[in-house]
Amino acid sequence: MKHTFFAPPEAVTDSTITFSESESHHASRVLRIQSGEEVAVVDGEGNWYRTSIEILGRKKMVGTILEHKSDVGEPGYTLTVAVGTLKNVSRFETFLEKAVELGVSHVTPVVTKRSEKSRIKRKRAEGIITSAMKQSGRSRRTGLDDPLKFRKWMKQLPVKGEEFRAICHEGASETQSMEATLSKSVSQRNMLILVGPEGGFTEEELNQAVDKGFVVVSLGPRYLRTETAAIVSAATIMLSNYGEGAA
Repeated sequence: MKHTFFAPPEAVTDSTITFSESESHHASRVLRIQSGEEVAVVDGEGNWYRTSIEILGRKKMVGTILEHKSDVGEPGYTLTVAVGTLKNVSRFETFLEKAVELGVSHVTPVVTKRSEKSRIKRKRAEGIITSAMKQSGRSRRTGLDDPLKFRKWMKQLPVKGEEFRAICHEGASETQSMEATLSKSVSQRNMLILVGPEGGFTEEELNQAVDKGFVVVSLGPRYLRTETAAIVSAATIMLSNYGEGAA
């Protein structure tokens, strides 16, 4: 199907989907969808529907469900990326969009000692997540936390279990590459990656992370911007798991 739309769970019944005014307007005025045309619909919670459009108007669109699947486009693992906050909001938004495309399950902005002051535009960020979910063919929305102070976030983390945890650090050696570290990991089903701000982590923060079970990894010989490092991390994990249980 050529087009994918979003409809929250409460808009879905056993047989029909009622679309929001904004999705209806986009379908009728921008995409020129016709009655009887089949489209894909995702609800952000893992449900995917093949749907035939029956009622079409600028403010209201209703479709009949023809097929239902679960976790279409979702990887066979969960990945949380915790990233140092950025002063430049647009750079964070770039990362957020790419994180969704790369299969990241959850994004946690963390305020470290060297972080720039930042404020997330929640409504805009949620719109970016929804748009990227539809564009990339996923069926689950990437979760987004409000910024948390590093120390408080560390205290909230449970004792390390089977989860793979890694902290990206410019001081790591080439033998500690993320790719090599992943290949030695017993389990890659649940992962947590920590990426620092432009100024990097303090020694104290690095030690706190190691004490919580994070392994120190390298992303290569060059210094990367925060959003680039976060994207590279997510891409490396996606490629290392390609073909292994993806939905």
